[in-house]
Amino acid sequence: MKLEFERIKRRIEAISEYVDKWGVFFSVLLMMFMIVMDIFTRTVFKTSFFGIHDLIQFLLLIAIFSSVSYCWVVDGHVRMRLLHAKLGDKGKEILDAIAALCGIFVFGLLVVACIKFLIVDFELKNQTDLAHIPFYPFRIFMIAGSLLFVIQATISFIDSILRIRSLNRQILKDA
Repeated sequence: MKLEFERIKRRIEAISEYVDKWGVFFSVLLMMFMIVMDIFTRTVFKTSFFGIHDLIQFLLLIAIFSSVSYCWVVDGHVRMRLLHAKLGDKGKEILDAIAALCGIFVFGLLVVACIKFLIVDFELKNQTDLAHIPFYPFRIFMIAGSLLFVIQATISFIDSILRIRSLNRQILKDA
């Protein structure tokens, strides 16, 4: 059971790293290219690309949602270091479990909201005002990134609970 859990954990972490690496790479690369082209056309031709700001905002959204899960894996998120340092091992694990539950709740709500908006986007064919870029591909990416984070946070929660149980057993053994 423990070995199977570790295998699943490593697989999800590898997926998170892959999505982070390629999602951020391509979205930032495209954003840089679009910004350079926009500056070039504004300078040389005195005109701007139509709807480029909408595309850059959507690409930024892709960069964020492709990296949020991996950020959790590498502990790149903000922690209350002062509080965390004063706690013992069990306290740290409890705090990590609570943080994981909060992440599951918030990103779970985000998934539900995005699914509702995705349905509306399909029904009404919602798109940006200027360039008529449909919203649904980016909503799908938000849902995928949020689901990956929920899975990662759930694995972290389970891992924290297992560590707490292990610490409790060790305390009982030592007593």
